Amino acid sequence: RTFEDHENLVEPLLAWTRDSENKVLFQERKDKFEVFKNPQNFYLWKKDKKSLKDMKDKDKELLVEENFCGTSIIVPDLEGVLFLKEDGKKSWKQRLFQLRASGIYYVPKGKTKSSRDLVCFVQFNNVNVYYGKDVKNRYKAPTDFCFVLKSFCYRFAAVFGIILPLRIRFGPSLCC
Repeated sequence: RTFEDHENLVEPLLAWTRDSENKVLFQERKDKFEVFKNPQNFYLWKKDKKSLKDMKDKDKELLVEENFCGTSIIVPDLEGVLFLKEDGKKSWKQRLFQLRASGIYYVPKGKTKSSRDLVCFVQFNNVNVYYGKDVKNRYKAPTDFCFVLKSFCYRFAAVFGIILPLRIRFGPSLCC
């Protein structure tokens, strides 16, 4: 999993067994502050792509202030197709997912995108995010860009695409 800059590494590392194959890798993430550099891509993603590209810096600042400097942080509602593999299943299925402040929801096969048809995939209570390594070969995933959401009750895997907005919502508490 990815540790945040402010996180203490001692506790998670002490939880590893002596014969663990876990490794600590340091990686510079160029997209780490993307939501602050180009907030229009997260908050106005339904708009015309060309107009988003030409957005003025002052408008970007206003968008960041509007969504981060109020009494509460506003989480962008994002949606997109991800591949899903549930525990016990062998194949990866494409599903339309929506990221909301309360969790991640998906549209079951044969249903519409309306709110009443959405099924809660995972709520963000005590969820850790882990990145997959070599998942295309090891798990026959459709791509190597993979993350795993682990909670106390469920384990799911989905193809990479929404980690950054998850960090917006939960910051330090997402990867505890």
